[in-house]
Amino acid sequence: MSRATRRERLRLRYRENDPVWFVWHVLAAVTRRLGAFFDERARGRAVSRRLPGTNTRQDNREGWNRYDWSGAGEEWTVSPEWRESIVRDLLRPNLGQGGTALEIGPGAGRWTQELPPLVSELILTDVSERVLEICRVRFGGDPKVSFLLTDGAALDGVADRSVDSSGRSTSSSTSLPTTRRRTCGS
Repeated sequence: MSRATRRERLRLRYRENDPVWFVWHVLAAVTRRLGAFFDERARGRAVSRRLPGTNTRQDNREGWNRYDWSGAGEEWTVSPEWRESIVRDLLRPNLGQGGTALEIGPGAGRWTQELPPLVSELILTDVSERVLEICRVRFGGDPKVSFLLTDGAALDGVADRSVDSSGRSTSSSTSLPTTRRRTCGS
């Protein structure tokens, strides 16, 4: 939109509303722009200095402990075909060699359920007590599966060089393998 068009729209808004409304409208627009400017700077600093920003470990823990897991995480599954393609093209080829796998943030286990047949040991780790309890109910009967509550900053309880593959679950993607035949601590 050109500058002249923006000016004309502001004039029209001023004529059709009262001066107090107009001032509030302009201040709201300026505040949104300033907010976006400062938010972008804060995010850049968080990334460059590896700061948690607004996603602190405590917020993360509390959020996933409160989350409604009644959909078992499947609310993020795009389609059955998409889900099968993730299992077929990513999980099976990368984890089908056996060994020890580490899943960080398993949620309610939507991807975890695919992993035990592919590995000889599976370690599920999360910051959320509730998530791990849901997974214990679903997978606790499998002797290959162990559960580890972490603080979100370290993997205390996972020995160095003990993991053959690892992945993390996210609401917007999948439990993608982040290492293949590599070891933790190397």
